[in-house]
Amino acid sequence: MTKNDKDDQAVNKSILVVEDDEFLQDMICQKLVQQGFSISTATDAESAKNEINRKKFDFILLDLVLPKMGGLDFLRELKDESSTHNNIPVMILSNLYQDDKIEEAKELGAVDFMVKSNHAPSEIVKRIVQIFAEENKS
Repeated sequence: MTKNDKDDQAVNKSILVVEDDEFLQDMICQKLVQQGFSISTATDAESAKNEINRKKFDFILLDLVLPKMGGLDFLRELKDESSTHNNIPVMILSNLYQDDKIEEAKELGAVDFMVKSNHAPSEIVKRIVQIFAEENKS
């Protein structure tokens, strides 16, 4: 990826990383910042809702297993037709690898689903960059 490709994909793009594993969250955020993205974080659905109401995001990276409210319930609320934030692309990042959970996440509007343990943070970030590139083509 050239510097110009990086700048084109990340310029003015803001990502909310909703992940309760702070070590993993930090690693992913570092990689996203290196790509030029603006990053905010949340460790649970409630703080994610607060962030979304405070700031406009272009993308959400969402864990499914979160304290208090699960990621699927958060996604369901976010994608509800009455939500003012229902058009934000969401990618699920979880170790909860069950076909029914993947299917439900996609039915709720998730643009992709990656299993944490199968992908390095750099691969996760690469996929996010690809999603932005695909959106720019459409």
